[in-house]
Amino acid sequence: MDGIDNLSQLSPALMNDKHDLVKFHEYMLTCPEYKPNKSFTCGPFKDSEEWNVDPNGPTRYNINEYGFRGDWNLDLSRKVRIAVFGDSCTFGVGVDEEDTFVQHLNKMYPSYSLLNFGMVGSSIENIAKCYSVAKRVIEFDFALMLLPDHGRFCWPVYNHPIWQHTNLLPGPGLDPDNKEHLDYFKSNNELLETNRTINYLNWINDIAIDKTLSIWSWSKETNNIIEQVMPESVFANIDPKIVETDHARDHQHPGPKTHKRIAEYWYESLEF
Repeated sequence: MDGIDNLSQLSPALMNDKHDLVKFHEYMLTCPEYKPNKSFTCGPFKDSEEWNVDPNGPTRYNINEYGFRGDWNLDLSRKVRIAVFGDSCTFGVGVDEEDTFVQHLNKMYPSYSLLNFGMVGSSIENIAKCYSVAKRVIEFDFALMLLPDHGRFCWPVYNHPIWQHTNLLPGPGLDPDNKEHLDYFKSNNELLETNRTINYLNWINDIAIDKTLSIWSWSKETNNIIEQVMPESVFANIDPKIVETDHARDHQHPGPKTHKRIAEYWYESLEF
């Protein structure tokens, strides 16, 4: 396979160290600001949408030694832990850390410790893999997931020695000028994405035995899949249209008011 020298690097089963978790946060690995196994502060990310709007913008991202946003207290004498998984919306692109819905939930559950596993540009595939490793190497009690669109599986090549993914490109038999060919490819690609999403959701549910799990998506279509294939108790029935009231500093991601509403809706539906 072009771009993949070692298939084991993609296997969650072989990852047993907390510092392995950043391998699923592909965007972080490709950022020039990233410092392996060290905490650092940066922002906005260079060449990101937020950076293009204002390269000297006020958003500062505190990245912990594991490659995720915020401080993680992993002491053995710990509080009850809630792990929150998702993409850049969970990470909180363009908003101050105290304004992310993860931090709002942290205030709503003062006796709990919340861990932000938001990964910029991530897919359901990567979130499922990260979840499986995190569940093994970091002991947490509950998991929340705000998933991206289920079609976000395949990405362009990253100029990074570890992650070199390529797009899912049609083979030489596809005629780009033939509408029937394009429709056929689109239909099969959508079916593939849907089936893969169902498989990953089932995987997440199977390894979440004896753990409280709550899942929803920013995408209406993905929410529809989650609601149909996951147990009713797992689906967090939060309508993105209801909670979305403003945008972040990059003018695209959820803003502070939206993050607060997400936390409030989720808090009302959770039963810990």
